[in-house]
Amino acid sequence: MPKVNFVNQLIIILSMFFVTITPAVFSKESPLEKLKKCPSSPNCVSSVYKEDGDHYIKPWVLHANVDSSEAIKKIVDFLKKKENISIIKSSHHYVHVQVRTQIFKFVDDVEFQFNPDEKVLHIRSASQTGYYDFGANRKRLLEWKEALRESLVESK
Repeated sequence: MPKVNFVNQLIIILSMFFVTITPAVFSKESPLEKLKKCPSSPNCVSSVYKEDGDHYIKPWVLHANVDSSEAIKKIVDFLKKKENISIIKSSHHYVHVQVRTQIFKFVDDVEFQFNPDEKVLHIRSASQTGYYDFGANRKRLLEWKEALRESLVESK
């Protein structure tokens, strides 16, 4: 069996360390999650794609004194007080929650994405199953916007 000197062993150990550690330590999370375009079914609304006709809903314009971290914190705090909501992911610029409907227990995905260039929150709400939602996703987002109007969203 060939002898491996100390320097070679050290190089091997360090290379193994950096191979396993580098992705976790040095990877950068994208500053903007890309909210998906709505499917053709009418059970989805999104503020990202203006050309998407009936699926389009206006993004939330934030008060001038609200930054992304504060906006996300206020949204998360607001949603934690609601029933039937599970927070799936939250970062300083993005929130994804799932809402279970009261009667039929359907699950809807709701996403909030802060856009620092526009100082807005882009929003998306989509049913996971079914075809029609009878406007429930749009209605939910408009109700939440109104509830957060004083502390977060301008009334434009």
